[in-house]
Amino acid sequence: MSLDVEEPHDFAEFLGYNRRESSSVFSSRKKYGSYLQQALPSESGSCDDRLQYVLDSVICVEDSAPPVLIHTARHGLFKADFVIITGGRKTARVPSSCQSYRDTVPVFPSPYDPSFSHWLENHPTSRIGILGTGLSAVDAARLALFEGVEAVILSPSGQLPGVRTSLQLSAPKEIPAEEFRAHSRSVEDFRQYAIQHATSLGWYPGRLREPLPRNGTDRFLLDYELAENGYSVWEKMIGRMVDLANQTWSPLKVSLRQTLLNGISDWIHRYVTAMPVQGAKNLREGFQAGSLVLARGQGSGEQARNAVDLKDASGNSHRVEAVVCACGYEDPGWIKHNKGIFPGQIKPNASRWVGAPLNNGWGTAQAGNRVLFAGEAAAPTTAIPSYARTSIMQANFALDWINSHA
Repeated sequence: MSLDVEEPHDFAEFLGYNRRESSSVFSSRKKYGSYLQQALPSESGSCDDRLQYVLDSVICVEDSAPPVLIHTARHGLFKADFVIITGGRKTARVPSSCQSYRDTVPVFPSPYDPSFSHWLENHPTSRIGILGTGLSAVDAARLALFEGVEAVILSPSGQLPGVRTSLQLSAPKEIPAEEFRAHSRSVEDFRQYAIQHATSLGWYPGRLREPLPRNGTDRFLLDYELAENGYSVWEKMIGRMVDLANQTWSPLKVSLRQTLLNGISDWIHRYVTAMPVQGAKNLREGFQAGSLVLARGQGSGEQARNAVDLKDASGNSHRVEAVVCACGYEDPGWIKHNKGIFPGQIKPNASRWVGAPLNNGWGTAQAGNRVLFAGEAAAPTTAIPSYARTSIMQANFALDWINSHA
């Protein structure tokens, strides 16, 4: 059984069914939506009722004694042998500097706010300020450029994510599976093997590429050129490594598996947080046409008539007619209080408690006798590397845990 705390339209946007109001970077979400559409009707109507989807808010998970009791807002009480919590209700983070702009210009809390895309459609000759340079900021910039709206991207680093050639599941075969398996018996052996193999590919641990320009725009353009020409040596290693880790490490003991995963977490990070070269093409065209500007800045500025002059770290002023925040989300997490586990917003005054954050969100964290944290709930401050790959690995963690109680 699955209980979702989000609204239906939010879930649809996450899956990418509405192009203008969803992610253009995470286009693979559509595949998960198609799978759910096929799975839910066939399974929920079967005689053993193996899969049930309930749209409701969780008030409390009571884990004092079997079975686990799930208290909901509208559907009453559910009982379960085991509960796996994968996320919670997030609120888009809006910097304090933006609060004062609301009387002068529209301020959108997220690029996925439907009103943001509507504003772009109705103001095709305007200029918008984007705070943040992660993949959400990339989505915001692409949407703006598509509608003919100029954009200024500001963040403390002034850098965009990397550009990758692909993030396909069938990664290049430079690492033989048998060799990978033979060197997965100990952490020390695997690390030495990985370093030697990376060196043979011309990719040295400790640096992902040759030193890149400090200027964010120049760095992005070089990154794009390398990816467009297929020169992404680190992808050849990391993509294959993640696939082999799923295949080879899943049957291992939990402690060894987690340690091995942590051993390559830094290498995985850049590979899976990069933007596809197809999406990056729009940004490159924007830079070349002068309709896209990237700079370092905190989002501070001065109000003007129906506009805001955003200041960058060099003292330059960028006049914009609206601001969209791509600054991540506030997650109240989950709180363990007496005999229950509560969403953070239910008991905001209680001491905050969540499962210990896990490196890169690979694993799971036990939250109670029969309650497990996985996904974003297990690693609230870290991006999950890859939906498909991580879900496979976390499913194995969860099965190990359930079987250990059998």
